[in-house]
Amino acid sequence: MRKILLEGYSKNSLIKHPLGFAIEYIKEHYNTRINIKTLADKACMSKATFFRQFKNHLGMTPITYIHSERMKEGKKLLTMTTESIAEISYRLGYGSSSYFSSQFEKNYGCSPKEYRKSLKNMI
Repeated sequence: MRKILLEGYSKNSLIKHPLGFAIEYIKEHYNTRINIKTLADKACMSKATFFRQFKNHLGMTPITYIHSERMKEGKKLLTMTTESIAEISYRLGYGSSSYFSSQFEKNYGCSPKEYRKSLKNMI
């Protein structure tokens, strides 16, 4: 079930699960402010039940999942664009570039600047 929810083999199989609505919402709105109440409403659950079900089914909290989606997109933007780190952080929905940088380093073990520099060294 975790694989279906996270990878969404097809939109129909993802949507059939109550958490699928919330996951699809996160994937489409990762760059905006998302609150647990909105996600719980998408899954037709109370906030407490949603949080518990999300963690049980996906092995992470909704907030962790939102950050992971943002980080994947951030890595892609660092690779494919020349936008500044500040521009990328705001584009991803972070209020500050320092918070984006700390989350990126936490996830990938290097700062966004170091990551981009390592890409240039590969060329």
